[in-house]
This record gives sequence, structure tokens and C-alpha cells, in this order.
Amino acid sequence: MSNETAEMEIVADFCVIVSDDSMTQSRILKGDRVYISEAASVNDGDIVAVVIDNSLHLKRIYRDIEHSGLILKSDNPKYSPLVLSESEAAINILGKAVAFSSSTI
Repeated sequence: MSNETAEMEIVADFCVIVSDDSMTQSRILKGDRVYISEAASVNDGDIVAVVIDNSLHLKRIYRDIEHSGLILKSDNPKYSPLVLSESEAAINILGKAVAFSSSTI
């Protein structure tokens, strides 16, 4: 994922504007735009846009093979990871982050 200037053409399916501080250690701040590309699969550690119980979140995704589920982590230590089994909450992975643009200089 890259933080490039406006000269770079970003190929993405949609964009979200960050509304919290959950990804600050990745330098993704409130007000930043994150560009998401729909993906058939995602890799451990990718930043994904995921809908959990009708709420959109940006998180790093990891597979929890031992418990047949997923771990969704913020890049801010003040937020605890979400550990979800396949049978738990309805989640929908919309895609992975491919770029972001910062609202701050």
C-alpha cells in the first residue's frame, strides 16, 4: 500500500474516509482517504475494509487456523483485536487497501 501524491493514478473500486484513530501506526489518520480494491482473497497482514454487524472497519486481517476463524487487528495498541470464529458475527470483507492519501502534510 502506498501514500503517493495526486499525480499517481490509483486503481481501486472505492474509497473510504477514515473516521477514527484505529490505524495510526500505519500512518492512516482521521480524515485520510483509503482506496480499496475488491479482492477474491486477502493475505495475512493485509489492511482490509470489513463490514461487521453493519459497521465498516479498516483492520489488519489474520487467519486463526487453530480456532477456524479470523483475527482483525487495529494498528493502534489502545484497541483490542477482534477474534471471530466462522460461526460468529456476520462479516463481509469488501476488499484490501491499495493506497491512501493523507489529509495532513
